[in-house]
Amino acid sequence: MGRHIRDDEFRKLFESAQPVRISEIMRRLGTSRATVTRLLARHHAYTSVNGGGFHCVLPSMCRFDPEGFCRIGGFLFFRHGNQRQAVCGYVEGSEAGVPAAQATEFFGVSMAMQLLRLSREGRLWREKRDGVFVYFSADETRRAEQRRRRQRAEQDQTAQLTVTEMLVREDRESLELLVKVLLTCLAHPEFSAKSVALSLARRGESVCTAWVREMFERFDIAKRGS
Repeated sequence: MGRHIRDDEFRKLFESAQPVRISEIMRRLGTSRATVTRLLARHHAYTSVNGGGFHCVLPSMCRFDPEGFCRIGGFLFFRHGNQRQAVCGYVEGSEAGVPAAQATEFFGVSMAMQLLRLSREGRLWREKRDGVFVYFSADETRRAEQRRRRQRAEQDQTAQLTVTEMLVREDRESLELLVKVLLTCLAHPEFSAKSVALSLARRGESVCTAWVREMFERFDIAKRGS
């Protein structure tokens, strides 16, 4: 049977106010992993949700943010559970959903597979937006709020793009058609979006009024009635 370890002896290991590796606790106390696990539970210690989950801290060392996270010495701790629960908590608490790259940056370790597994289990919701997978709350009401905020953010970002930045995002076919729209507008300043679309269609171009109107709006082509 292992020796009895006093509470003050255990707490003394954390007097530097920095996370302590579990293997270091085992070495310094000369005890087993099972005993250390019981000590951590008895003292309500937190185990890191990054760095392999090998580091721990005492509650008195933590200053958790409103979402339940605390970062100490490069290690991240979550007030409400393990890494999987932390990932769910991070996504749930986000204003507008979380792309995988953002989660990876926050946790300091790749979260792509963890996010994918959680979405497949129905604990998170995944959808592709502008070629990037974004994760939202599994709760329908919360997800709707996050989607609305992301939509507004995407619209604001698009509104701040320069013409050059917007053009770079277009494929070659769209750019060629855009040039033809502009040339038609120069030749016929009075044309509406509908008139431009009809003119191009008569010349064999596959284009609709809605697309031309969208080009008018995106590239700030002079406002015309339709």
